[in-house]
Amino acid sequence: MAIMVSDNGGGSFELPDSGLHNAVCSNVYDLGDQPGYQGKIQHKVVIMWELEQTIKDGDFAGKRFVVSSMYTASLSEKANLRAHLESWRGRSFTEEELQGFDIEKLRSIPCMLSIVHNENKGKTYANVSAVMKHDKKFDSMLPELPVDYVPKWIEQKRGEHHDHNGDVQGANPGTDFEDDIPF
Repeated sequence: MAIMVSDNGGGSFELPDSGLHNAVCSNVYDLGDQPGYQGKIQHKVVIMWELEQTIKDGDFAGKRFVVSSMYTASLSEKANLRAHLESWRGRSFTEEELQGFDIEKLRSIPCMLSIVHNENKGKTYANVSAVMKHDKKFDSMLPELPVDYVPKWIEQKRGEHHDHNGDVQGANPGTDFEDDIPF
């Protein structure tokens, strides 16, 4: 008997506006080794922010939008993580800081995020294009999500083990899952 599968469209959900947003870092996550550029296995981290803008409709009406970005865990000169952190801090890293910077210190730190809408395969996504130092004309925010909150997609990524050929070990990468925050 055939088991039929199809693209169910992934659901639709409200997106935050594109443009500049008052935000706060709500959490950081270590994903361990994950496939990166051209399938190369790299240590990855995720930074998650809550926006001041709230969701207007549906089950999450009145809750803040949540966005995140995945980065290679590197502070090399060309690393996106380094560029975003330096822009967020409003200064470059010192040589001493480049030897090791604890990104868990980012929790509860306010910032300004530039959100862009990108389309991929007919779907529109809200992506973080820039992270900037917090503008004092906006009130600082505190995270509303609990410190121990871990989205299901992060749990899934953490559960995957990748060998150096990029093959997933011990997880079913095709498993669909429902997340409790629509981003």
